[in-house]
Amino acid sequence: MHIYILLHLFTEVSSDALEPIGEFRKFLFESDSSGRSWQEVAKNWQTLIAGVIAFVPTSLAAIFVWKQVNDQRIQSFKAQEAAALKARLRLSQNISCISLHLDCSYDRLLKNDFSYEYHVFPDRAVEDVLEACIVSRSSNFKFFQKYVENIQTYASLCRIYSDLGGEDNMVKCFKLLGEIDVQTDRLYPFSRFEVDKIDEKPVTIEEVRSQLKHNLRRNKNISGTNLEKLLSFGHFDRY
Repeated sequence: MHIYILLHLFTEVSSDALEPIGEFRKFLFESDSSGRSWQEVAKNWQTLIAGVIAFVPTSLAAIFVWKQVNDQRIQSFKAQEAAALKARLRLSQNISCISLHLDCSYDRLLKNDFSYEYHVFPDRAVEDVLEACIVSRSSNFKFFQKYVENIQTYASLCRIYSDLGGEDNMVKCFKLLGEIDVQTDRLYPFSRFEVDKIDEKPVTIEEVRSQLKHNLRRNKNISGTNLEKLLSFGHFDRY
């Protein structure tokens, strides 16, 4: 009697446990309501299924590549920012070097010494200014371009006057020296990180006179010099 009861219970439990397997078997091997088995459905849609299967790993690969490119872009941006900061730090030192060179050039001009070797600017200082130009924002590019152009033109004008003379060439040398001095003063706030935009306004003749009479002069006696004559007779107004 007990054995019969146990067999009956085991049969009921086994039937309940095997019911999901039976359902799965029906799904695999029997037809759906339209009379097609899942094998036929898969065969008809195999291109779409293959595309869906291929899309998943392709998408994952695309996401991985995009992440790599984005990381490289961020690293490149950080490297550019670091280079810009270093260039501005070096620029602060080079401006002092350029200012000292301007003072020496001013003294030479007062003594009527226009020899090229005394007026050409140090290569390292000019190179660092150019580097600051390259890594600087595009809004400051025109200023740096004009600044370097004036530095190079000034030394060439001194050589021309030294070889050929001519009052007009002398005036141009003094005028350009004063303009470079104004531009150098405008660079200081940028190199000290006080501003990001450099003043690009054209240098006026009044500013040039002020630099030649006060800033560059620095208690130097210009009495009887060629500069005193040029300032007295308004020669700068012609150029």
